[in-house]
Amino acid sequence: MKRERIEIMAQILALCAKPRRKTRIMYRTNLSHAQLKTYLALLTSRDLIAHNSDEYHITSKGLLFLEAFNHLRDMLEDRARSGFERIISETYEEVEILQFG
Repeated sequence: MKRERIEIMAQILALCAKPRRKTRIMYRTNLSHAQLKTYLALLTSRDLIAHNSDEYHITSKGLLFLEAFNHLRDMLEDRARSGFERIISETYEEVEILQFG
C-alpha cells in the first residue's frame, strides 16, 4: 500500500519526538537518502522540525501538526468504520428482503 506524502511527514515527526540522526530516520521510514533529504528540507523550512549538528527533533509547531494529523486520521477511521457498518447493515436488509420477501 502506497503511503501518502502527509503520512510520511507525520511518521518523520513522530520519530523526531526524540532527537534522531538522519540515518535512523531514513531506515525507520523506509525512504531513500534523496527522498529523506527532500522531506527534511520541507519539514525544516516549515519549522516543523529543527536540527542541531547531526540530530533532528520535532518543534512545538511540529507537535501541533502531528496532533492535528492524528485527530483527523482517527476521525476518518471512525467515519469509515461507521459507513462500512451501514453498508453491511443495508446489505443484510436487502438479503433478508430477498429471502423472506
